[in-house]
Amino acid sequence: MFFNRLTAFVCVIIISVAAAAQGKEPKVKFGDIKPDDFKPEYYSIDSSAEAVFLYDVGATTYEGNNNGWFSVVFKVHERIRLLNKKSFEDLGTVKLSLYVTGTTQQKLKDLQAATYYMEDGKLVTAKVDKNSIFKDKDGSYQVVKFTFPNLKEGAIIEYIYTIESPVTRGNEFIPSWPFQGNYPRLWSAYTIEVPQFFEFVTLNKGYLVPVIDTANRSADNFNLVDPNGTGASQSYSFRSSTIKHTWAFADVPVLKDENYITDLSNYRQSLEFQLSAHRFPNSEPQFFTHTWYETVDQLMKSEQFGEDLNKENGWLKDDVKAATQGETDALKKAKKIYGPRITLICTDFNSNKTKSLVTICENPRLNGRAGV
Repeated sequence: MFFNRLTAFVCVIIISVAAAAQGKEPKVKFGDIKPDDFKPEYYSIDSSAEAVFLYDVGATTYEGNNNGWFSVVFKVHERIRLLNKKSFEDLGTVKLSLYVTGTTQQKLKDLQAATYYMEDGKLVTAKVDKNSIFKDKDGSYQVVKFTFPNLKEGAIIEYIYTIESPVTRGNEFIPSWPFQGNYPRLWSAYTIEVPQFFEFVTLNKGYLVPVIDTANRSADNFNLVDPNGTGASQSYSFRSSTIKHTWAFADVPVLKDENYITDLSNYRQSLEFQLSAHRFPNSEPQFFTHTWYETVDQLMKSEQFGEDLNKENGWLKDDVKAATQGETDALKKAKKIYGPRITLICTDFNSNKTKSLVTICENPRLNGRAGV
């Protein structure tokens, strides 16, 4: 018995050490590419993969802005190995959409991108030139597009960028993050750090188990400038607690499409966030998520949904009145509208046979057909 317990104890230690080693975040710096990074001809996670994400990391933080409120700062770092030229069309060009309307304008900052490959035993770096970064307009969006130069099979492409999004009260958000996609990922991680007075509901999709899932309380300084609309701005500086949460997945496989799956994104590992409340000091909390009863009430009052259901149906009103002949009982009104015969479908689950069929009734008052 003693040796059994000792063996179990040792196994637990070994498993814990292995899990800790697997969950250790790799230290990756933009541009820090070594010749050894090109040695693998394929990766064990998927030997037939046309490309593999070596490093797929994002982070979202909040900071004060000059509009008297906060901005969402979203940073992304991608490093991808292109193993087959078939992946060039899909991954060789990057498009970033920035929302631009009125005073709400997303800003793209710190964009860097490069292609790395081996030539005559030497590492070659081909950077994306600023003159080859194009901007197009697409409705309310500005699309920033660039293509990696000198693409070759076995090359590594890498890019980083920051998107700064000013937000208004009640419209605070956290960008979603996909850990799983069309190509396997050796490491995918996402970190958010949010001031304590913003609360979000986390929606977790997928079946994978994270190697890192940690949350802790931290603190940060925030500087806000309120323009006041009078030409004389006022500055505010304060320190607030923040909640920092990190999720990471290692060796993320591709989730392949199968029969009867309408939308693969419903099953891929990802995180989405929904603003649930404001909780400011010395103030009553303000809630943005609702109960099912509140949601139904909102939908029924919406002009795009339930409001029309409660409006007078003028074009059919006289016909319905003539058909019901003053009847007030709901079931009897339905019978008069749809006809004298209403037959329901009843299934005997023991014999798996349908006992009755749908009756198609024609009501001369409505000059049409209805089936129940």
